[in-house]
Amino acid sequence: MGLFQPGWMSRDEQKAMRALEKVTDDDTLFRIASECPHLSVQIKAAQKIRNADRRLDAALTKRLLNYEVRMAALEGASEEGLSLVARTAASSDIRLEAVRRMKDERCLAEVVEATAGGNRDDLRICEAAYEKMNHPPFECSMRIHNRKTDANLLYDLKGMSYPDDREKLLRIVFEKDGKCAEAAVRMLAYEQEREVLRNLAVNGKRNARLAAIERLRLPADRDIIDVILSDPKSDLVLKQYAARLLPDGDPMLDQLCCPFCGSFGSVYHHGGYDDAADMYYSAYTCRTCGHEVRTHSVTGTADAKDFSVSLRDLCERPGKE
Repeated sequence: MGLFQPGWMSRDEQKAMRALEKVTDDDTLFRIASECPHLSVQIKAAQKIRNADRRLDAALTKRLLNYEVRMAALEGASEEGLSLVARTAASSDIRLEAVRRMKDERCLAEVVEATAGGNRDDLRICEAAYEKMNHPPFECSMRIHNRKTDANLLYDLKGMSYPDDREKLLRIVFEKDGKCAEAAVRMLAYEQEREVLRNLAVNGKRNARLAAIERLRLPADRDIIDVILSDPKSDLVLKQYAARLLPDGDPMLDQLCCPFCGSFGSVYHHGGYDDAADMYYSAYTCRTCGHEVRTHSVTGTADAKDFSVSLRDLCERPGKE
């Protein structure tokens, strides 16, 4: 004698659906949504679960449920319920679907805060929730790094002032890059934040560094300018920004440097026999960035041109932002 099998487990889909119509208990409906062999019956069972929390269990469960069943479990869910699914469900696809259905900015902010800094799936959810927000809170914008956060923080900065919002401004200049970091740096008062600006000019993220360099003053910050100009890790544009602060008669402006990286005295001459070309060569090469100009000749009389420029000339060249 076989074990009793409920009607909704029948191999006949129509019989299983008729059996489902008689079920009203939420726990049994959850079992049907999880275990019935027919997808259409599973979906109908998920939709029939009356208790919203119990219905969401079908979306949250780690059991191998069909995506359409999980979708059905989201029907009629509250914003708080959708937020719970977006933050904790086992399926990344159903988490994303929950975010798509959300409208409440407070609940969306909860999702951003909970998923920022997580794994790859969390990041997808976090960015999707942030994108749905019309006016993301400051903290949410600080947790995300994309073009929209830069635009949103620029908007937030319009309502900020120094020194009232000093802590927020400092967070932006040290944690963010882009136009918002530049704008925040320009809002800092030089007299009160001189050490912050000096630190940013040397150690900040790139856009914050550029804005901080522009805020430096001579002769008080000459030491920082010298550090930037002599540091091989400072890129060409950073060095151009720093060099443009020097007075016209400064002897450093006459020093030779590489026009491709700005390194002082890094371009050197060398020559010899090039086996690959089967000719003599003469070359100038930058020790820092490796840029080289080489000429060949059969007799060894050709001489490459030194491509070094003065720091003054470097300042006049356009740099890549």
